[in-house]
Amino acid sequence: MSAPVFSLRHLDVRHPGGVHAVRDLSLDLPRGRALALLGANGAGKSSLIGALLGLYPATGDGEVLGAPLGKIPQTLFQKIGFVADGRTPPAHWTVGRYTDYLRPLYPTWDDAFCQKLIARFALPADRPIGQFSRGMKMKASMVGALAFRPELLVLDEPFGGLDPLTREEFIDGLLDLMSGGDWSILLSSHDIHEVERLCDSVAFLDAGRITVNEDVDALQTRFRLWTWRAPFTLASATAPDGWMDVRHEGDRWSAIQPDFTDDASAAQKISSAFGAPVADLSGDSLDLRAILIAHLREAEARRS
Repeated sequence: MSAPVFSLRHLDVRHPGGVHAVRDLSLDLPRGRALALLGANGAGKSSLIGALLGLYPATGDGEVLGAPLGKIPQTLFQKIGFVADGRTPPAHWTVGRYTDYLRPLYPTWDDAFCQKLIARFALPADRPIGQFSRGMKMKASMVGALAFRPELLVLDEPFGGLDPLTREEFIDGLLDLMSGGDWSILLSSHDIHEVERLCDSVAFLDAGRITVNEDVDALQTRFRLWTWRAPFTLASATAPDGWMDVRHEGDRWSAIQPDFTDDASAAQKISSAFGAPVADLSGDSLDLRAILIAHLREAEARRS
């Protein structure tokens, strides 16, 4: 098995002013995989990315493309593509000027691929980038990050502020590119639908710590939303231990089960928790957004 693109162990990031942004975090990205970082604002996603790329000082152990964390040589930075919200090419440059500037910096630059990207994203070659829409500016940044065929592509909130059509075109372009190559991607985003389309696995962050690190399919398989009706009202009644986002109004209950295996086992857990059978039991699968929101609510409840 080939070495992961990056491997982090016990990573800590502290910003000036005493902000502890990342805490004892361990995370790997296997080659050819796409991993999404999910969490609330301030959870530590951008700080993790900054530490990975050497933009922020950090403590802990790790490797990025085989180099020690924080000591990545220039030759390896030439294998990492980075696109972030708010980081776009100079406004007075054209796309042609931008790619001319980048070309000699990357030994693996692929001119034919670059032109394919420009055509795929429908970017005018002769207009100043400052006259582009927000979405076109992000597409220009993506051309610069992909044309040298990086081993690792890092995307930090690349869809922020894009209109629905531009976002769709952006995602379609990425999916098209990913289908034709062995890309390894680290994505931080609040756009859960796009994450589900692009990524194999997700890591949930809360207060700088990873609370979930799992393949998307496996995560969605083990979560279920259950609703039921209790045949009587008990002041002490509750959902099974460890279940999430428990709600009830009168005799009607709902809760999220994080360890689903089969319907019969779930029904038995609910009946045991109530000390009696329940009625109108129904279970539904959850999308990634609902699972993330349940985790965020649990984290907020613990802090409260």
